[in-house]
Amino acid sequence: MELRAATATRVVLRGSRVVLIGPLDPNDRQRFLSGLGRASPESMYKRFMTPLPRLSRAQLACLLGVDHQDHEALLAIDEDDGEAVAVGRFVRLQDSPPAAEAAVLVIDDWQGLGLGKAICRQLVRKAALSMQSSTSTSREREVSWSRSLKRSPPTTSGSAARGRRNGLAGVG
Repeated sequence: MELRAATATRVVLRGSRVVLIGPLDPNDRQRFLSGLGRASPESMYKRFMTPLPRLSRAQLACLLGVDHQDHEALLAIDEDDGEAVAVGRFVRLQDSPPAAEAAVLVIDDWQGLGLGKAICRQLVRKAALSMQSSTSTSREREVSWSRSLKRSPPTTSGSAARGRRNGLAGVG
């Protein structure tokens, strides 16, 4: 498995399925595309809020072009076969630096196991660390988002409606 072990977190989900969640990087392009290819049209629609048979070059460049500060993306891979099974990201809002939009996509056969929630929790931690330099309230935001995540059922795809319910909004 090529996911950088030093930066990946091992997560045991419902049903004893195990993923490694770590930062996405440009070398993950093929794994990322393979994972997207395994998502149903419905899951893709919920994530991108539009029918999306395939990503354009510009969309792909944006989704892979993370800086791990203002734009973070985490990739979840199946520990058994190394395949991408979910991706989550946040993008800091330019006109409101202490705020960010987030989105998650979990491929269909991994939904309902708590993977979306696991990625959201890691995104909240990363966002709080990223935003500490620009705001002293990032810890309060992390606590607020974490409480919201605890109250909500597991996220199963990147639906903006679900994201808003979790205190997060979808990002394209």
